Amino acid sequence: MTVTLSGIKKEDLSQIEEQYAFDILTNLPILKFDQLKSLMKLSDPGVLGPTTLKTFVALCKDRKFDLSVDGVNKFKDAHKLGNTGNLKGVIGAQTATVYFDKIISGGGKVDRNEFFTAFESQFNRQLNSSQKQGYNAIFDYWDKSNLDDNRWLAYVLATAFHETGEDMQPVREGFASTDQGSINAVTSLYNRGIIGENYALPEANGKSYFGRGLVQITWGDNYKKLGQAIGIGNQLYDNPSLALNMDIAVKILFVGMVDGLYAPVNSLRKYFFEDRSDWVNARKIINWLDKADLVAGYGQKFFKCLS
Repeated sequence: MTVTLSGIKKEDLSQIEEQYAFDILTNLPILKFDQLKSLMKLSDPGVLGPTTLKTFVALCKDRKFDLSVDGVNKFKDAHKLGNTGNLKGVIGAQTATVYFDKIISGGGKVDRNEFFTAFESQFNRQLNSSQKQGYNAIFDYWDKSNLDDNRWLAYVLATAFHETGEDMQPVREGFASTDQGSINAVTSLYNRGIIGENYALPEANGKSYFGRGLVQITWGDNYKKLGQAIGIGNQLYDNPSLALNMDIAVKILFVGMVDGLYAPVNSLRKYFFEDRSDWVNARKIINWLDKADLVAGYGQKFFKCLS
């Protein structure tokens, strides 16, 4: 069974990106074609029309696939897809399938399917859909950034993995299901003398600044600082529960660790630079050396998953 064309012909396409996109889509088995339509949130399974083509071109651009002549040739060469003679620059069924696999896995800097397979081997556990969603949110940010040192990404993943109890979803302090539960947890730590100040007590605005997010940010001043750093002004201070929003939590996670906003002078650049890889002391970015060896081990495993 092949794709059904509706209001579209290759010979009518003037842009080379559209022509190559057409070749990818029409050379895929119908089941893979429909997977792409589902990914693009389009209806009419099995049907290729102008809207599907336009949306697919945009998806390729978003995931950093260059559908120019040079881009396709480089892709075929990189994946050893017989890019010589009459086949040079030609997208057939084999090349279309490789494009499909890369697009479905997320494209960009991390092959997500390979990462998830490597994770299950390194950590000896399987991931559920919620955990994968958390990893994908982090990879989405990474792909759109100009960051490229996989040691940085590995330690970011290790930090979120540890701070969220392996769930990779933003959490409240103490893994409480309500704000009051977190306030009670922090208050209990204070009453037992484990911490010197009860930072969960509401400030003058009535808000409580206990830990929230993929990495626990505490104290009102830090909420204000991180909110301003990610470009939302005082919104995070005014509404600290925004730290439980995945998009915001990921931005806080990265900006705080890259720019050293959790602890003065401690950033990813300090511990992972050129030939230096200090997995243990990197914990000072977040929480001095608390559980430093444990998080270092996670980081090194994640680095293997990314390699």
